[in-house]
Amino acid sequence: VRCGYITKNSSEGPDGKKRATYDKVLGTVVVDRGWDALTLIILMGGLMLLLWNRFGRFFSDNMLGPASERMHFNFSFVLLGVVLLVVAGGVFVWMFRRRSGVCAKICEVFSGIWTGVTRSLHLKRGWLFAVYTLVIWLMYWLQCLAVVWAVQAIDPAVMSPQMLAVYDNLQAIGPVDALFLMMVGALSSLVPVPGGFGAFHYLVSLALSSMYGIPLEVGVIFATLSHESQAVIQLLCGGASYLWETLRK
Repeated sequence: VRCGYITKNSSEGPDGKKRATYDKVLGTVVVDRGWDALTLIILMGGLMLLLWNRFGRFFSDNMLGPASERMHFNFSFVLLGVVLLVVAGGVFVWMFRRRSGVCAKICEVFSGIWTGVTRSLHLKRGWLFAVYTLVIWLMYWLQCLAVVWAVQAIDPAVMSPQMLAVYDNLQAIGPVDALFLMMVGALSSLVPVPGGFGAFHYLVSLALSSMYGIPLEVGVIFATLSHESQAVIQLLCGGASYLWETLRK
């Protein structure tokens, strides 16, 4: 959708063609998602390096351990994977050498994506791109922390018995814990579901249960407030900006 919108509203060059084609814009999206993944890896690595004694048990017990247990490799499976890679590589080389008909069109699309990737790496104001990236992730952290503060501010008199039983556990969650919960929620993007819906709620609830002794039915309340508040903000801000762009044109 993003690529289609940008391409449609792109200005025209001297030759009358759109300055931004769909495949080139798609290349910038690849870079965008790549930087998101790289930033998450850096933050996760830093958190684990500095606070492994505090948060490492969650990842080793709930992610690394189960993943290693389910990875059962056998020779025939590896051999099949190698054969498929060789065949795919041969087909790609053949298509690249022919460059005719459908093959030429496919090569043109891949070439456009690669052009978008390479051009995105030569930004005129790369420092500003880095600043925006840091600010975006800072906002994610503060938004998670805001939900923590909101839950902690609930009057115990109106709490359910389940929440009241873990009242002290909720009060113990601080800014560093909010950063940990934000990263756990961000890992839901690895699951192929729209917007991490469901996966985000499960992982955050699991983290609250494993690390802070908060039952899953209480943890899912926190996860829902955190996830849906982000969704609402994206809808409001995205809708306002779309309306502004439409009226401006």
